[in-house]
Amino acid sequence: MPAYCDLTAEAETKEQEKKNKDLINERIKEYVFENLGQPKNLYRLDIRSLWENFYRINMWSVDSSSIIETYVLSDSFFIEISEGGEVIACNPEIKRRYNGENL
Repeated sequence: MPAYCDLTAEAETKEQEKKNKDLINERIKEYVFENLGQPKNLYRLDIRSLWENFYRINMWSVDSSSIIETYVLSDSFFIEISEGGEVIACNPEIKRRYNGENL
């Protein structure tokens, strides 16, 4: 088999892995916003893969209470997902904190 075939297969595998990662990240994001809500001053939601099916979730918010706008870590969780991409464990447990004004 020519070497360029191996490169094509490798590129296709990497593309599929990226699609799977994006899908899992979207499912995690939906789970967090559905169960926790979304703060009015949300800056961003970071989803970091740690190992296998374990992720670190950090929710950052804007703090405009001073002259200089700053960003604060408002929530942080560890999440485990199943092979199918469903959340099966969360530490600490996610409980509704926000009314979801921006959903």
